[in-house]
Amino acid sequence: MAGRLALGVLSLGLAAAVWAMYGPGPLAPVAWTPPPGRHHPPTGGLAGIERVELPDGHGPEDLAVDAQGRIVTGLHDGRVMRWSDPKAQPETLFDTGGRPLGLAFDRQGRLVIADATRGILRWPEGGPLQTLTETCGGTPLTLADDLEIGPDGTIWFSDASSRWRLPAWKMDFVESRPSGRLCAWVPTTGQSLEILSGLHFANGVAVDPEGRFVLVVESSRYRVRRLWLSGPRVGEDDVLIGDLPGVPDGISTGMDGTFWLAIASPRDPTLDALAGWPSVRRIFGQLPLVLQPDPARSARFMGVDAEGAVVADRVDPEGTGIWAVTNVREADGWLYLGSLLDTAWARVPRP
Repeated sequence: MAGRLALGVLSLGLAAAVWAMYGPGPLAPVAWTPPPGRHHPPTGGLAGIERVELPDGHGPEDLAVDAQGRIVTGLHDGRVMRWSDPKAQPETLFDTGGRPLGLAFDRQGRLVIADATRGILRWPEGGPLQTLTETCGGTPLTLADDLEIGPDGTIWFSDASSRWRLPAWKMDFVESRPSGRLCAWVPTTGQSLEILSGLHFANGVAVDPEGRFVLVVESSRYRVRRLWLSGPRVGEDDVLIGDLPGVPDGISTGMDGTFWLAIASPRDPTLDALAGWPSVRRIFGQLPLVLQPDPARSARFMGVDAEGAVVADRVDPEGTGIWAVTNVREADGWLYLGSLLDTAWARVPRP
């Protein structure tokens, strides 16, 4: 009994330290009702996958491919690396000093980075690393997550949670409070605007090639939200696709209007069952971070069209080629797959 009590006190103490260091204070979960989860029969596996091991480190969260076909990714320790070819040895371009997550090249060939701790950065080839913004709508960014660049040069990006910083990102799922934001950095003015608020762990961002709408993933609600930028519904937002069979992460625009959506992990029936029990989730949040579950060892991504119809659904339930897929980027007939936790990135032929 004394041992269990001591362990409980230790867990509560560790949780309190995490809350104080990386969040707003004590956990405050709210009850919600998860959607049932629609069934999407997989349209195939990951045949032909090529796995590219990192020389060291892990977590190539996102991938970007430049005009010369070179592959760039950021790692958990802040390094940004580049491969001239998947079979070549990579080079380290720079270190952000933070945690690079979302990546994209602008029309000038500059690499733009959503860094979880430093904000939105830009790196011109051979030049110094620039900070574009550390704020959204006048308030500091808490967890800059993903970005995409619109046809007019606007940088659309997500602030996943305005309550929890990166080391405690799971607490946002435990709480289930809508504190994420969709933001926009306007190149003509240098302003960083808050466009949508009250999102549930705002994650991946993609922009329609014609500039009609912007998409933002709400990971903890298993859906993709759409904000209309033009047409009769300009300024309105709706759900492009919901009731997803797993936790969606990054989203990107493909070559033919397909949006590639990474499913980082299958849905956990136990966690869904606890959605209506905030007091139990609060106890769960008191566990040390290292004891809390990570995404399941599987791989999945989906292709969705502009109307929300599923046009592809590729699954490897064992995650043998790569696992915890967090982003999918299309280039030169390949789909490049990033991962939050793996020690490699991968690519598969475009279905």
